[in-house]
Amino acid sequence: MGREKIVLTGDAEVALEILAQQIKLARFQRGETAEQLATRAGVSRRTILQIEKAEPAVSIGNVLKVALMAGVPLFAPSIQERESLRAHGREKIALLPSRVSAVPKLSEDELDF
Repeated sequence: MGREKIVLTGDAEVALEILAQQIKLARFQRGETAEQLATRAGVSRRTILQIEKAEPAVSIGNVLKVALMAGVPLFAPSIQERESLRAHGREKIALLPSRVSAVPKLSEDELDF
């Protein structure tokens, strides 16, 4: 049995296509073949081609690894800025409750102001 087809929302599809374009452009700017990038990233040439075609079935880990190996900045241009963002995110997440309870929906009658 084959893999289930992944269907993205419009915004997610656009974001994936933009990232795929950035990866391909960065690879070409470096004068690197798909095979060379694949070797450096530890993935197959086929995976590189799937990423560059914005195939949503490729694992997010491989996409991010290939993007960084190709020289595409993710979230911030420098590693120091990314580390700062990561630390800030960890601090914020540490302040969140351990779980979120579903908020019951109120009917129009219960919204008495």
